[in-house]
Amino acid sequence: MTAWIAPLLRDLKAPMAHPRPYDPNTLALNLNESPLPPSPRAIAAATATIAGVNRYPPTDGGDLIAALAAHTGVPASRIAVAVGSDMILHLLCMAALAPGRSAVLPFPSFPRYGISTRIFGATAHLVEVSPDGVNDPQRLLAAITPDTSIVFCCTPNGNTGGAMSEQALLQLIRQVPDDIMLVIDEAYAEFNPGFPTLALLAERRGPWAVTRTFSKAYALAGLRVGYVLCSDDGVAEILRALRPIFEMTQPSLAAATAALGDPEHLAMMVETVAQGRAQLDRGFRALGFEPLPSAANFVTADLGMPAGPIVQAMAQAGVLVRGLADPGYERHLRITVGLPEQNDRALAALQAALP
Repeated sequence: MTAWIAPLLRDLKAPMAHPRPYDPNTLALNLNESPLPPSPRAIAAATATIAGVNRYPPTDGGDLIAALAAHTGVPASRIAVAVGSDMILHLLCMAALAPGRSAVLPFPSFPRYGISTRIFGATAHLVEVSPDGVNDPQRLLAAITPDTSIVFCCTPNGNTGGAMSEQALLQLIRQVPDDIMLVIDEAYAEFNPGFPTLALLAERRGPWAVTRTFSKAYALAGLRVGYVLCSDDGVAEILRALRPIFEMTQPSLAAATAALGDPEHLAMMVETVAQGRAQLDRGFRALGFEPLPSAANFVTADLGMPAGPIVQAMAQAGVLVRGLADPGYERHLRITVGLPEQNDRALAALQAALP
């Protein structure tokens, strides 16, 4: 019986399940996770909180908010945290969307934009990325309609890896109307170091939110910590009001705070990914494919054939990778950067799976 379910949601499907490999011989390069563990400081900080988990964690983010303010230069009153940037993106949609409203979002990119747009009964205006996998500001701007209340961009882009130029992002910042929320998803920001997003946003008069995560470069995917930097106190406050109470765990908050305090470990992680990304890029090219330029922790390439059978064959060989599901991108294969020997194994499995 589905009568009790809201009509808009009756055929909504759960996201693709991602069972974790229990076989130690299985190589998981399908979810853009870190190939290395987090900072030892983060592990120690999380471990130290375990004896006190009979108590609820702080609802305001505790010491993590102050650490993020010092790290980013954004005042603490304009920062909020949640269980991954996925939840923050959902909360932004909750705040901005309703039936009769619309969202502008890139594809292929992070699925959350489209899923949450639909959950709240709004219309999704899908905007295809450029051929190099980068969000196209002109196309995003052209998709805005009178009922649009939120515009998403993602840089480096989820699923393709392309990073917007300063000029391209500045065009969005300047031209998205002031009564529309501009969301810049920077889940992979640490792999594109030095990009001046916050400095560019000084030119925007309308509301904005920059979402980031500790899941990628900080290697805390299993602890689920995301944060958002907001244009003003009011944006942060509505997100705090919508967020479930006590959702952040004490180990997660402690680990993320400690991770911010270990820049040397972060630099090592970023360099490891940069080298592995170049290794995968060379490997794709050696097999005759043209990978998309990536500033993230993965590399995507058009195989010129359906990627599904290749993904299955590689999984049977113990290597998990990802095929893109977006219409028009069924030939694209995405491999998360691993350690050097893992990258070699993935490329060998790809070669063996080719017809």
